[in-house]
Amino acid sequence: MRSGTVRAPGGKVNHHGGRHPLNAIARSLIAWVIIGLLAGFIGSLLAGPGTMVGYLIAGLIGALVGGFVAFQFNIDLRLGNRFLAQIILSAIGAIVVMIVAEVAVLA
Repeated sequence: MRSGTVRAPGGKVNHHGGRHPLNAIARSLIAWVIIGLLAGFIGSLLAGPGTMVGYLIAGLIGALVGGFVAFQFNIDLRLGNRFLAQIILSAIGAIVVMIVAEVAVLA
């Protein structure tokens, strides 16, 4: 074994001294931002145009709204792909957020 190489359980070699370059929280946040951008973009196609920052904000809030509604009503899309299901639920949430924001601006 090379210096600095650590064998993880199961025999896998980790060249980062036992630490992962990104921990689970960082990976989760990055995935949430990517899902938020995708959801905001998809939502903007249906609710109206906007900027990249607007997509991100609407998508991130939409991800929270979509996840909350799915949890409260025990909604499971059963797509076999959790990432795709999160994007769809987040896009639905982003559309709801954009419609509510548009109604609030008009009022």
